[in-house]
Amino acid sequence: VGGMIFMNSWDGVYLPLLVGAELVRRLLVNGSLSLEDLWKTARFALVIAVLTVVLYALWFVSFESQASGVMPNLVFPTQWQQFFLQFGIFLVMLVPYLAVQVWRAGRRFNWQAGLLAVVFLMSTLILLAGVRGKQIWDAPERLGAGDAQYNAAVGERNNIYTGADFDQSWATVMGDVVAKRADALPSEALLLVMIFLVVGRLFAKPDPEFETSPANGFALLLIGAGAVLTLAPDFVYLKDNFGVRMNTVFKLYYQGWILFSIASAFALWAILAGARARGRGKIPVLVGRGVYGLVVAVFIMAGMVYPVMGFRYRAIIEGGRYCDEKALAKVGQECPEQRPLTLNGVPTMVSQNEYQAVQCLQNVEKDRDAILVEAPGGAYNSRQSRFSGLTGIPTLIGWQNHEGQWRGESYGKFVGSRVGDVQELYTTTDWTRAWALIDQYGIDYIVVGEAERQMVDEMIAAGGSSTLADGLSKFDGILEPVCATETVQVYRTAPN
Repeated sequence: VGGMIFMNSWDGVYLPLLVGAELVRRLLVNGSLSLEDLWKTARFALVIAVLTVVLYALWFVSFESQASGVMPNLVFPTQWQQFFLQFGIFLVMLVPYLAVQVWRAGRRFNWQAGLLAVVFLMSTLILLAGVRGKQIWDAPERLGAGDAQYNAAVGERNNIYTGADFDQSWATVMGDVVAKRADALPSEALLLVMIFLVVGRLFAKPDPEFETSPANGFALLLIGAGAVLTLAPDFVYLKDNFGVRMNTVFKLYYQGWILFSIASAFALWAILAGARARGRGKIPVLVGRGVYGLVVAVFIMAGMVYPVMGFRYRAIIEGGRYCDEKALAKVGQECPEQRPLTLNGVPTMVSQNEYQAVQCLQNVEKDRDAILVEAPGGAYNSRQSRFSGLTGIPTLIGWQNHEGQWRGESYGKFVGSRVGDVQELYTTTDWTRAWALIDQYGIDYIVVGEAERQMVDEMIAAGGSSTLADGLSKFDGILEPVCATETVQVYRTAPN
């Protein structure tokens, strides 16, 4: 568990899933839950939590997150058609499975437990979203105009209540909010029904003549957990640098997809290879299984169209490898020789000159036990922070927004003046200052390429002196270029 949290903090949601699995195990073994079972499950949870903290204490001590509280999602729930596009194939497999489970439970189905779970969950989500929504609505009035905090509060309120008339009362605006959420009602209602069926079936009333397999119990737990994870972002999300629910949806939907997919595999097997039908109900059961199998097969085949068509479009058409031979033949031309298909995308991420320099640096610095400096990058631009990313050699500062996401409020403390220092190293003509920066950070390699020239051009365009460009030429004759192409030079700051 500690390893999962270390690699991806969002995977902490699997901790309650493990505890829930232990609770389900005891329920299935004993037929009911006693106070002793609850105590032992709590003790199990405590042991897991303590081990997680102890074994990863050094990481937890220094860990800081960009997340800073819970935000209400009032006007941007997932529309039902979007939800079905993402999870429809699983719903087709899981809903019939749940229906069969409820039918088999019969009078043992615990309607009270299912209803209680749904009421508790929805009350919690609505109350949390409502209370936070009211706090954000009132925040600008509490702070008063005139400072940065007030402006931030106004921006946050505009974001949460997009398109709202702030001259109206909060209650009136909330009425409009409810109306805007209508498109999400079908998918939200379906998820609530699934949670209701899972809990009612999982906590079915004991019957000595009826046993539930642990496999069924665990599959139900996966379905319930997946439903809760995919329902929650419709009401709340974690506040981060983006200010919207993007990261919460991305993480929780990804995990919900995994849970639904595992449960769906079991559900498909359970229905198609379940207990043999006998007697007068044999034919309806066989027909039902046939219809179920046919519908699932259609959905699976429809889903398999994308890998074929998507690959062709991205690799062939977008990759510039498509050529209409017949059309060119009519005008007496032939298709040019195409680049071969490959899984190595690196040559297309940077220019050919920079790619050659990257390969050279990889051969020069085989141990990666060095520090290089290059122009700091923004985000999702392979032509920035590219030497560090493609060689594995550490750099002073990479994609700045990602550094901010990972480090949260401590970004400034850890990064300090690195961005400005990098810019100064490239633009200053004072070698005393340049050597001071090289020594301060222990820099071994300095890259002067396309991104660095672009950085200096942007600094000049923003009002800087045109002499800033002279700083790039100061390295020639002073430092040794260990790798060089037409547009790139990689200098070593010290001899071998």
